[in-house]
Amino acid sequence: GIPFFQRAQNILNLAANAGEPGWKAFDNTRNRYWLVENLLNNSYGLIHDIYYRYHREGLDKMESDINSARGKILECVLDLQKLFVQNPNIYIVQVFIDSKSDELTRIFKKAQPNEKQQFIRVMEQVDPSNLNNYKSILNE
Repeated sequence: GIPFFQRAQNILNLAANAGEPGWKAFDNTRNRYWLVENLLNNSYGLIHDIYYRYHREGLDKMESDINSARGKILECVLDLQKLFVQNPNIYIVQVFIDSKSDELTRIFKKAQPNEKQQFIRVMEQVDPSNLNNYKSILNE
């Protein structure tokens, strides 16, 4: 995917000259610039692996082996926590959480109690603002 992210960076550079907000580093810490920067930053390379495994080994396998697929997704969530601990302010982690939180909650509703607890412990650190939503899976 790197060539596509580099293409996005070229678009970003062109758009930054247009003067519209959201395309420059100093406009905000959560904008298009930081999204592309995080995707191309070698220090955050784990996020590419997380996205790949989450979709390929997790979601794509949910129908054939839900327990194994859920386990792979939990591994991704644990890796996301590692990335978050190393870099608590990177935008790409927040993008992942914002786009996947409801899906993750649905996935772990039917999980084993130990998986639910592990998932909630991670999300308590990574996404504390939605902790009540995550804790709701304990009632299932």
